[in-house]
Amino acid sequence: MMIKSAIPMISDKETPPSPLMPFSPTPPTTYDSVVLSPHRCTTTTNTPLAKSIIDFTTINNSYTQSRSPPTPTQQYDGRNTFIGENFKANAKNGYLIITYNYNEKEKRISMINIKDLTNVNGNWKIICKDFQVIPLGRGDGIYNWVFGGLRNWNLRGLLVYQESTSAYDISEYYMHLGCIEEWCVRTFNEGYEICDSYPRQMILPIKVSKEEIKLSASRRYYNRFPALVWYNNEYKNVLMRNSATIKGCYNDTQIPFAFTNKKNLVIMDFVDKITSCKMLLPTMKIREIPCFDRKTLMKYYHQFIEYINQPEVILKQIDNIKWMSTISLMLKQASLIYEYMKNGTSVSINCIDGTGICSILSSLCCILCDDYFRTIKGFIALIEKEWVLMGYPFAQYLGIDNDYFSNEPVEFILFIHCVEAIIRQNPTALEITEDLIIFILDELYKGKCNTFLFNSEKERRRECVDGKTLSLYDLIIQELKLSKFKNYNFDVTSSVSISENLLTIPLWTKYYLRYSFPKIAELNLC
Repeated sequence: MMIKSAIPMISDKETPPSPLMPFSPTPPTTYDSVVLSPHRCTTTTNTPLAKSIIDFTTINNSYTQSRSPPTPTQQYDGRNTFIGENFKANAKNGYLIITYNYNEKEKRISMINIKDLTNVNGNWKIICKDFQVIPLGRGDGIYNWVFGGLRNWNLRGLLVYQESTSAYDISEYYMHLGCIEEWCVRTFNEGYEICDSYPRQMILPIKVSKEEIKLSASRRYYNRFPALVWYNNEYKNVLMRNSATIKGCYNDTQIPFAFTNKKNLVIMDFVDKITSCKMLLPTMKIREIPCFDRKTLMKYYHQFIEYINQPEVILKQIDNIKWMSTISLMLKQASLIYEYMKNGTSVSINCIDGTGICSILSSLCCILCDDYFRTIKGFIALIEKEWVLMGYPFAQYLGIDNDYFSNEPVEFILFIHCVEAIIRQNPTALEITEDLIIFILDELYKGKCNTFLFNSEKERRRECVDGKTLSLYDLIIQELKLSKFKNYNFDVTSSVSISENLLTIPLWTKYYLRYSFPKIAELNLC
């Protein structure tokens, strides 16, 4: 209570609300519009025409991808039940419940976890996103029933309703940063009128007005104006993140310089040259980083999963695995940003949509810069702050709000794999353990907590889940009695160093091979 009372809070209740901020233009079409427009999927699909197009496309895809064409002998016991030759599948509360004729025990699978169905000699198997393979049996039409008949199912029925808590509190973080003199907690985005994927409350410079923020938002894709990530109280420099500047807007320098107090600023630019904004000012420097879109990253991930399940291939192809080289790139850039921050230079992370790559680098830099984020509570607060509240579209990438069942939040998986590399390279620098981050990835696909089931704070408030349903932090608190989640060798004074050399980055067999090659996974050698 004392913390909150000491915070300067500036509200806009005395002034009339500003008109609704229109969406800024979409990025160039070199990116997948369905995947790259997470915050417009609810608005662009409400028209009857859009719905009919999506329904037609989904049904067409499900039939063309099916390994067994639909037959008139499909057996349905109502919309939510499918009966095969030796099994019965029932959809209930977001789960696919499978019972076998030869065994009374049932198998429950979160529908979020379903990635694909394969047919081998007439026998169907469910391929899960956490790498489990669930045998079903014979059943004509099961593929179309899962990927067609269960569309638009309410997957949020998985949520566990009870009183919950959050690891991140903006007031506590504001006091932790120690930036009271020049910054304050603002409610400029109340009602989400400026940016619907940003939170209502944000830490912003005192001297910046709401109109200036709105102007900056209108010049950037998805209205994602510069947002504070971390503040270096020693040199007064900042780390911030934002989406790319719209092509043709060459003068959006007011807000970045308001954040940095007109000190040196380095822009880490993950945007292609078409959309990159060249703000060539004396105190600004742009470092262009190789750009890749989400489709490419998904391709790298699937290639890696294919190779790692072939032990005789993975060791020969290690230099050619793009997933591992991407992890190396992220660690290298995070280390570079850390050096800038340590030396008093402000940094802005600039990527096309302001979510995926921004969230990865901002999170890694927080771990390097601040020992609080190396603790268990701090790490969960980091996920809430840089991923959940900053609008990473978990629901869309998990297939909750659309028909893309096979989608995966690949940027978040990449971040966790990077954290695993940091844990291996710094045995005493982090309180979190390998078992804890595996637990987090498992919860990602189970859907029991509210942390990963929405695209933004706006959606969470609309569904009224905060404080009423379990969060990731609640689940971890319940499991903390398990000593494997806590590193008892953790030394808060330990410094963190990162190596981007591929020889120092683990393949993480303990996670990726735990179902396909459990004996290799138990060894945990690489």
